[in-house]
Amino acid sequence: MSQDRTLSPIESTVFVPLEGRIFATNLFPDVLTDKKVMTLQGAVPHHLICKNRHNEYTLLACAVRAAKLDKEVDAFLKRHPDGIVVELGAGLDTGFWRAEDTGLNGRATWAEVDSAEVLDIRREWLGKEARDISLAGDARHDVWIRSVRKRFPTSPVLVLAGGLSYFLTPDEMRELCGMLKDYGVTTSVFDAVTAIG
Repeated sequence: MSQDRTLSPIESTVFVPLEGRIFATNLFPDVLTDKKVMTLQGAVPHHLICKNRHNEYTLLACAVRAAKLDKEVDAFLKRHPDGIVVELGAGLDTGFWRAEDTGLNGRATWAEVDSAEVLDIRREWLGKEARDISLAGDARHDVWIRSVRKRFPTSPVLVLAGGLSYFLTPDEMRELCGMLKDYGVTTSVFDAVTAIG
């Protein structure tokens, strides 16, 4: 990534969970081991690390969230090996590769939903896989789920929204969950925070 590139405040948050997964893999591999993210260790531009300096609690919380979502993905893929996994607000998440490392992700299709700018950063940093679909757009609107259902009308879908609730109001989260009931069999997994964090 170019040192000159300017990121919006929301775009720069994609590095926080990435730093958390590096932190956990190095110091707490029993919590999370992420081989793909380790290929990026040392690559995060220094000005972003200094600007977004986070404490150990924040970094470990990001890794624990990823580990919990991984367990949900593993359970889903055991039941539906040809299923569709959709990551809302995907950022630089490496869940696709963590599932590959378990051996459960041999046939599933993954779709990442995020802004076009973040998806560009994602492609630059992580590359692109054959069973990986990028869908630029806002998670609050149904364009992404309509696109998924057009391609995969009857496939079971797992919708992951790790970290997304930080950026949505409670009403927006309720509307998002309510919207999914109109699009076939979907399972949703997300984390939530209180008003005080």
